[in-house]
Amino acid sequence: MKTTTINLGKYLLLSFLAIGMTLSSCKKEDEKEDETPSGPTFTHQMKKIPYIYKHTGETCYYCGDWGWPLWIGAADDNVGNALAWGNYGTGFSDGTFRGQELSTSFSTNEDFQNNSAAMGGKPSFVMNGNKITLTGATIQDAINGITADVAAINADSDIDATAAFVTSWEGDKLKVETQAKLHKQLIGNYFMSAYVIENKAKGPQSGPNGGASVEHHYVMRGSMHTDTWGQELFNGTEEADAVFEKTFEATIPSTYVKENISVGVIIWRKNGTKYFWVNCATDQ
Repeated sequence: MKTTTINLGKYLLLSFLAIGMTLSSCKKEDEKEDETPSGPTFTHQMKKIPYIYKHTGETCYYCGDWGWPLWIGAADDNVGNALAWGNYGTGFSDGTFRGQELSTSFSTNEDFQNNSAAMGGKPSFVMNGNKITLTGATIQDAINGITADVAAINADSDIDATAAFVTSWEGDKLKVETQAKLHKQLIGNYFMSAYVIENKAKGPQSGPNGGASVEHHYVMRGSMHTDTWGQELFNGTEEADAVFEKTFEATIPSTYVKENISVGVIIWRKNGTKYFWVNCATDQ
């Protein structure tokens, strides 16, 4: 009869090693399950970025005359240095673009118009809520003046706060994750919102550059929040280096051209019933 000799020590050692490998494998799986996806990485530009808009309307003759090339030149000259849009509030307007905004319960175009200082007639050009005084004898002179004003704001190193954001799409839903960062102690009531702007949006326009359906330059499509001014960041006192993160989502109508959409984010300071520019971020 053949006898099999078992090396008990070796057997136990191999058994312990096998158990250890199993436990180690299980631990790695558990660790994977506990991993939390990292949030977005925000890149802040350390400069002041103003907003500029054309106070315009679809039935405004001069908006489609000299105001047309002036706006295209001013907006395109300041890409990346200013957040630009065409603002279609009431007056010399048939409501085409106000009727196509993201929300049907309020008009971002109208709210911006009412929040700004007196604009006078259309077309006018607005920077951070104030009418721009056009200078020079030619359209190009006026464009150069606006660009010089933007550059002066960009160069101002006295920065209260900056905004940054990242965008993502899931089908027709646009998600904008934002961050505001303070660079000094601030006291007051501050808000932030994200805005959808569509370049080459087609619609009617009076004037020699117009027609029944022409491509308009940077049309404001509306706030991504439930009102124009966005989510409150804080009300009171906050110290330098404080950060605030807000997320905005909106379903984009199929009538918008996705490839022509840009996003702007604005930090506001509320004083009474008015909202005042603090800083912008843009992917235009």
